[in-house]
Amino acid sequence: GAKKKQNSLQAHFFSTLISPLVSLFLRLEIGGSSYFKSDQLAAELNSNPHALAKALWKLHSYSLTTPLEAPIATSHLWMVSPLARKDWTSKFRIQPSIDRRIKNLVGYYPI
Repeated sequence: GAKKKQNSLQAHFFSTLISPLVSLFLRLEIGGSSYFKSDQLAAELNSNPHALAKALWKLHSYSLTTPLEAPIATSHLWMVSPLARKDWTSKFRIQPSIDRRIKNLVGYYPI
């Protein structure tokens, strides 16, 4: 009842307060180069960098047409950033742009 609602509000407040700090730490620790390395490794394992580039393009297109709701602190776990491009959450984006990632994989952009 009321106790459960109060705990939920406290958890939401704590999450809202700590998310930017976690995101800043992840930005400093992970950076963009690890995404390029992960893309290269995935392309090598798949032996088809073009297929991975197409998948990134599709996921990116889907995220633009259907906004994804994800906590800021977990956005780094997504293959394509779920954070909106034009609101305040864009400051917490860690992933490099999709065009840079695709260009790094196949040498050109767009696909």
